[in-house]
Amino acid sequence: MSHNAIYRHFSGVDEIVHELVKDLNQRLRDGLRQARTQVPPGETPSKTVVSWLFDFALANEDAFVVAIRQRHGPSGPDRQVIEQGMAQIRAEMRTDLQASGRLPPLPEDTLDTALKVIIQHTFELCLAYIDAPQQRQALLLEAEQVFMWCLVGATMSANSPIKAAPAPG
Repeated sequence: MSHNAIYRHFSGVDEIVHELVKDLNQRLRDGLRQARTQVPPGETPSKTVVSWLFDFALANEDAFVVAIRQRHGPSGPDRQVIEQGMAQIRAEMRTDLQASGRLPPLPEDTLDTALKVIIQHTFELCLAYIDAPQQRQALLLEAEQVFMWCLVGATMSANSPIKAAPAPG
């Protein structure tokens, strides 16, 4: 393959990265939805789903790390695609887990905030897993703990007579 062959299909590196991010996002969303269907009855989804996600992140290490960097980098089209993908992952997670009875009944905004924290933390755990795959069991345990803590905390907060101040606007 020649150096110029890439430019027959892409205008430059930015377009390649953009397409890579879009493809990664779609494969990630499809895989996560499939993994959620395979959670055994009576178990929290975090172990099955995060196990799949760890395997995906390791198998797609370069693309995964680039996407995470783009998410935390300057604003631009790649960051928008990533943020849209994260919002879609959160919405699909809420839909799938509610349909399977694995989420407490909470107001949508409270649930979305808890799921956002869970997802962000889980993606950070993926980076930790890429760096130290031998820590898999400890990282899976942490993912499960954060999943439970966020949902229990959101439930307690929603049922508390003391309401948190609204988020700044």
